[in-house]
Amino acid sequence: MRSFDCLYFRKGDFANALVSSGISPLEIRSVEVYTSDLSEDEALECVHDIAQYVPDAPITGMSCDGFFYNCEPFTKGTLIHVIASKSCTALSSVFENISGRQIHALATDLAANGFGQGSSYVCCMTAGFTRNCELVEELNEHCPDITIFGGVALRHGRQGDAYFSESFVFDRSGAYHDAIILTAFCGEKLQAQTACAVGFDLIGETYTITKSEGTVIAEVNGTESRQWFARMMEIDSEGMSGARRARVMSRFPAVIQDVCGGQSLGLPITLGPDGRPCVPGVMLKDNLKFRVGFFSPERSEQDLCGLADALEVQPAESLFAMCCVWRRDVFSDDNDSHKTALLGFRSNHLSGPYVGGEFSHI
Repeated sequence: MRSFDCLYFRKGDFANALVSSGISPLEIRSVEVYTSDLSEDEALECVHDIAQYVPDAPITGMSCDGFFYNCEPFTKGTLIHVIASKSCTALSSVFENISGRQIHALATDLAANGFGQGSSYVCCMTAGFTRNCELVEELNEHCPDITIFGGVALRHGRQGDAYFSESFVFDRSGAYHDAIILTAFCGEKLQAQTACAVGFDLIGETYTITKSEGTVIAEVNGTESRQWFARMMEIDSEGMSGARRARVMSRFPAVIQDVCGGQSLGLPITLGPDGRPCVPGVMLKDNLKFRVGFFSPERSEQDLCGLADALEVQPAESLFAMCCVWRRDVFSDDNDSHKTALLGFRSNHLSGPYVGGEFSHI
């Protein structure tokens, strides 16, 4: 597999990038579009523009809150990620208002069609989707060898619930507010690897959600959640300055980890209209155990550099990453710390979107 990334600001940009890449349109297996400033209609116009040069491959996309291109951060614009191969095939499907039963059927259908047998890779894009944990669990159970990689759409410039409720994903057929788009790759020579860096310092004990209401945490360890949250915020976080702690708490007060049976998911805890803590985008279950932590630029830089060593990235290789927007927001305003961490990969080309959360089979 080969890939290339390009920036899209106006019609024709993709054609120029395609020519510069030296890749034949017939080799392209998938095109992914990540945009922070296009409306739904404009995003579909972008898809139409790309489709003129890539008539058959899946074209999918999602709204995001900016991206980095060659390690440089961009608040506005559109990033296009292209995957090309002469030996693998790619299929894309969209599922709206998906239920737990549909997730189970989806996973078993992928397994029945040969995916997840050591040579498969699935990219997931979700919007308004509260069952990401169930999706990962089902894919792990029925397709244990599949490589899963995905992110949650955001709407740039929005705050709180609007980040998620106004987000969207899209493909050749249209835009969707409550859906998941899966692009599955399969081939004998297909090789894909993923890695994850969480980058925050855990504080306090292991907690249990003893009562939940959808995405809302109603009770923790038998204590009403607002009382628990107030006490948890008083715990000192080692190494966190008062100013940075205040900034983190003002927007994204905490991160919940291991909410999905050890899946190592980093998810934000926010406060709902009634003051109760909730986890946007996740349908919670009673008796889930979790830890709480705060993002740490120093820990994040260490974790990213550790991933660079684990993946054995070469300078000539390009990398694509989904990065949680909260990781960016707790770095310095000019993103110097984040850029330093990204450069730790030693790759000459590292790009990816800032999303509302990322998930993997890891």
